[in-house]
Amino acid sequence: MTKPHEHSLISARQVEIMTTLDMDQGLVGMKGSRVSLEMIWKRYTTITKAISMVGDTEWELGKRPVDSEIIGVYTGKSAYYDQLKVLQHVHVYPEMVEWLERSELDTALVQNTDHIWGYYKAS
Repeated sequence: MTKPHEHSLISARQVEIMTTLDMDQGLVGMKGSRVSLEMIWKRYTTITKAISMVGDTEWELGKRPVDSEIIGVYTGKSAYYDQLKVLQHVHVYPEMVEWLERSELDTALVQNTDHIWGYYKAS
């Protein structure tokens, strides 16, 4: 079985960062490509958690990664900071967080989104 990062153009340093900080390798994708809102949210929460763990983690090469290295595993720095302006406020809307973190099997959250978004959109 191949790991997601084996098919991507990521560096050994990025693999070290993902492995050491327990970052989901399935979230790695083509930078700049369109991704779903759910994927953006998952990347944001993973990056935020990873950044908070850096100081408490032993590093194989002794050099802690800077925030931009961690962000660069999943997305571009500019895109991340643009998204951060909105995403950092989402936690005050628990229903929206629940919707963003739902599984594909949770059809009740997928079908009934009027109360979260204010309208229904099929996709």
